Amino acid sequence: MIEVTKFGGERLMVNADHIECIEMQPETALILSNGKRIVVLEKVEIVIERILNYQRIIRSEHRPRTSVVTGVESQGLVPGPAVIEAL
Repeated sequence: MIEVTKFGGERLMVNADHIECIEMQPETALILSNGKRIVVLEKVEIVIERILNYQRIIRSEHRPRTSVVTGVESQGLVPGPAVIEAL
């Protein structure tokens, strides 16, 4: 999730995985996979930076899970320490 600000000042969390494209008119508009269009105050560069940071955190903070009982690594993922700490 990334935080953006709508024109009325309302802060909003948007699932970055649902952003299909970003329009760069005079304003920045996020187009979501459901067709919804959200106009935000942030410049497109800031939105892209937040998306990339979100993706870095998700990819780097998940690691393979090893069973305490069997000691065998499974295909499931568990959050890393930074994600758990953030919760």
